[in-house]
Amino acid sequence: MLLNSIIDQKIQEYRIKVLSNVNSKTDQSVLEIKADVEFEYTNTSVGILLTNRIQQLHEAGKMGNKAVYNDLLKSLSKFTLSKKNIPKLATLSFIQIDYPFLIAYESFLYMQKNTASGISIKMRTLRALYNDAIKLKVVDRENYPFTSYSISKRLKSDAKHVAITKLKLTRSKASP
Repeated sequence: MLLNSIIDQKIQEYRIKVLSNVNSKTDQSVLEIKADVEFEYTNTSVGILLTNRIQQLHEAGKMGNKAVYNDLLKSLSKFTLSKKNIPKLATLSFIQIDYPFLIAYESFLYMQKNTASGISIKMRTLRALYNDAIKLKVVDRENYPFTSYSISKRLKSDAKHVAITKLKLTRSKASP
């Protein structure tokens, strides 16, 4: 009897979440709905949310995105361990990620011999995680650090683009 009650309660929680999404015209994936119902996000640290996101990507079979988030997890862990004035990743809150934090993290990544494009990927991934935290009501939008920290302005790609002339293009097409 107790088991049936628990199952019924869980089904009801899912129904309420789905109906809430329908009523508010919110578009959420099944994994996001599951995460909302199964996981309490209030006061969640960056490390916990990041680990949870990696698990969701693994369950969804999105191994490429999982690898990108894993790379962020490793570099943030290494960064927070190297700084005495920054909490470790397991206790780091999203409110503590501010403009000075992002600048210090960027500098750390350059010191680790990362390229501008590699740092850009990590920063975009961190921004996506921060946006998820806002949606999950872990942090308020007013604390959003990426309005003052512009990834595209700070991290110009160091790739060299080489244009080919029309004449060379025509010659290469004519060659067997």
